[in-house]
Amino acid sequence: MNPRAVQQEGFTVVGIAVRTSNAQQMTEARPIGKQWERLFHAGMTAKNVPAGRYAVFTSDRGPVQKVVVDVWRRVWETQKSALGGDRTYKTDFELYDQRAQNPADSVVDLYVAVR
Repeated sequence: MNPRAVQQEGFTVVGIAVRTSNAQQMTEARPIGKQWERLFHAGMTAKNVPAGRYAVFTSDRGPVQKVVVDVWRRVWETQKSALGGDRTYKTDFELYDQRAQNPADSVVDLYVAVR
């Protein structure tokens, strides 16, 4: 399933922040997993997400920890031509809305910034 292209308005998000890479996520460090632990103990950070073009991938329905990894794999496996532009590697984000309220039965949108 190919992503859909959208022109996303800019917005501000508040939460906890980490900068990571695919390589770091495959090590024992697993920064994103540790962020979930921090979420329940940490202060919040505000970040501005710029307006721009995004390829939006929607996960299958299932346990959140599985569907998020699966949707990222789809991003990595998607041909550049199917993204609608080159990735910028600046502002990718995951959207957890009402479809993700039940962690055992979630749907998540993944926005990947493209030129």
